[in-house]
Amino acid sequence: MKLRTMMVAGFLSFGLLGGLAANALEKEPGHGKPGPGMSQEQREAMREACKDDKSKCQQMRKEHHEKEMQKRCADKPEKCAEMKARRAEMQKLCETDPKACEAKKAEMRAKMKERRGERQDKRINDAPKL
Repeated sequence: MKLRTMMVAGFLSFGLLGGLAANALEKEPGHGKPGPGMSQEQREAMREACKDDKSKCQQMRKEHHEKEMQKRCADKPEKCAEMKARRAEMQKLCETDPKACEAKKAEMRAKMKERRGERQDKRINDAPKL
């Protein structure tokens, strides 16, 4: 009887801990819920617009990007100035030397992919252990 009671208590506590871990993961960005970018409604509107008209889709993406940039610039003006300078430099490079521009873009994509992988690894390592 004592063993059965301990087993039931163990199963209940594991269930409770599993539920707490699941709740912690839901609150962490990147776990199934939309992040700070677009809301679910915005994503649906974007999908519908893209089905019907590609130019409207591109326009909506551009508007969303500009709105996000304005928010970031309002929060951190010094970062915004750096970003605008890098963008102007990149545009100048693309106008003068398209091959160098593509090479630079490929390098930036590779760095971003690496950073994304590092963030994912960190998130996995920092997740609560069960």
